Amino acid sequence: APDGKKLYGLLPLNVSGGKMAASIILFAPALFIGGFRDVLPFYQVDVENQVLRFKREAGDPWLQYQPRGVESDRARAYFDKGSSLGKRGRGRREILL
Repeated sequence: APDGKKLYGLLPLNVSGGKMAASIILFAPALFIGGFRDVLPFYQVDVENQVLRFKREAGDPWLQYQPRGVESDRARAYFDKGSSLGKRGRGRREILL
């Protein structure tokens, strides 16, 4: 943002149920390798209001995500201090939004 504000949190990801099911059926260890979580095609970052909007299709309505305090603090600590807190978890990845 031009005024220097930052938005810290977790980026909502698209989880492919079909890829996950195929991995479980054909090769269960593939779940740990990944490949069934991808970024969504549409994101809109509103740093001023500390909100991230996202959608799967161009015609879909925007869904809003506002990082919780704990999520923001953890992401801020990772990016500001270079700590080891940036591990993946629960279908989301920590990034600087």
